[in-house]
Amino acid sequence: MTQVDFYVAEGAPLGALNHIAARLCIKAMAARKDTWVRTAPDQDINALIDYFWGFTPTSFIACAPVGEREDIHPVRVGSEPPSLESHVVINLANTPVPGTFDRIIEIVVDDDALKASRRDAWVFYKNQGFNARRTEINVKVSA
Repeated sequence: MTQVDFYVAEGAPLGALNHIAARLCIKAMAARKDTWVRTAPDQDINALIDYFWGFTPTSFIACAPVGEREDIHPVRVGSEPPSLESHVVINLANTPVPGTFDRIIEIVVDDDALKASRRDAWVFYKNQGFNARRTEINVKVSA
């Protein structure tokens, strides 16, 4: 059964989404879980990929756009699902993730439109019979 986790960062600005997603990618890579970072179709994935590759001075997130060298990159970024299986989906889009995965992660920050879309996603996942849970997280990052 798909596990859906809503990570709620109260008070975190919308700009914290990429930072939180990067930290979650690092955890998924440490657990050897292939990950799809799902973006909105109009999102600049190249900027996100650059951010991931340079996330910290001492480490990086090995990622590539969906469809490009998926066999060697544990993290795939894009609006469409990768051709290879992904165990974890980190959803940065404003719509629920279609399909079934081992784990779906939704990030909630202090943005009214995003919160509304995440509420809709919660209802969608519950109606699909998925197990959904909420986890409060602390984030220290500037917008």
